[in-house]
Amino acid sequence: MVICVDPGHGGTDPGAVVNDVREADIALDYARAIGEALETRGCTILYTRLEDETLTLAARARAANEAAADAFLSVHCNASVSTDPHGFQVFHAAR
Repeated sequence: MVICVDPGHGGTDPGAVVNDVREADIALDYARAIGEALETRGCTILYTRLEDETLTLAARARAANEAAADAFLSVHCNASVSTDPHGFQVFHAAR
């Protein structure tokens, strides 16, 4: 199975920023860890980025499509004003 792992944001788009912690950096760390875990289970991983760079949404989708990826996973870490944030969001689109 080929999985495209997309660390959200990057480069000129830091995503959410709280106390100088950028979503783009956290998403990249998580994306690498997720990709490594999936590789140990036999998946082939394509990353849209492995460093802090700016990519358009079209470029991210194009990379996944050109690789004929079976799945596209975009990693984001939303900010919250809550003192007890928890949970996750999943958005899914079927072909």
